[in-house]
Amino acid sequence: MSRAITILYGTETFTAEGYAERTGEELESEGYEVTVTDMEDFEPEDISTLRTLLVITSTYGNGDPPANAEPLYEHLMADNAERLPHLRFSVCGLGDSTYSRFAQCGKDFDRRLASLGGTRFSPRQDCDVDIDPPWEEWLGQVKTALTALSWEPVPETTAPTAPEPSASAAPSAPLASKLAIVTARYPRSCLSIPSTTSAGRPAKGVCNNNTDRPVPVWVQTMAAQGADTRLVQAHVREGCECV
Repeated sequence: MSRAITILYGTETFTAEGYAERTGEELESEGYEVTVTDMEDFEPEDISTLRTLLVITSTYGNGDPPANAEPLYEHLMADNAERLPHLRFSVCGLGDSTYSRFAQCGKDFDRRLASLGGTRFSPRQDCDVDIDPPWEEWLGQVKTALTALSWEPVPETTAPTAPEPSASAAPSAPLASKLAIVTARYPRSCLSIPSTTSAGRPAKGVCNNNTDRPVPVWVQTMAAQGADTRLVQAHVREGCECV
């Protein structure tokens, strides 16, 4: 019987990463099968395949998610986000109480996972700048709560497959919403704007920084609809959604 736990972390300065690794080591020592993953490396659509999840995340500035957490954050906050009835989760948020929206990103993940049908099996913990005491309290509560969970398998769920975009299709979300998740991690334009194929569909583009990643659908759609390429590039130059 598998006792698999996924730990996803969101971080700007690698602090949350360190606590995620420490949490994983503690749980592995008690016999759990733990996977620790950077949110940037996690496919948001795979959230529906998880059974037991721990989220450890910092907050950027006054309430924003860290850059690596933005794709998952936006996916979960979308109006059409999938339901998560089989998910059990707990959240540990890192922050600084001098900010009015202290540890807000952790609060947002906690609230949204619950609203999508997930079960909060252990209470959220908000950690101020002296992180160790509240983190240790949270970890202790998580360990206790995990022993009470059932680890029997549940019916497998398959993430829905999005329809292939056509040249005439509108972008999947308003441009302003899409731009909200563009990060400043890559300050230079790194996308090759695709042309259309002979069938009229957007040709697959690539990111010059990560050649195995496709150009985001909204960029392909804008280009296919004849949007000014310079305008698209100007928006992309502010960051790179494809990473």
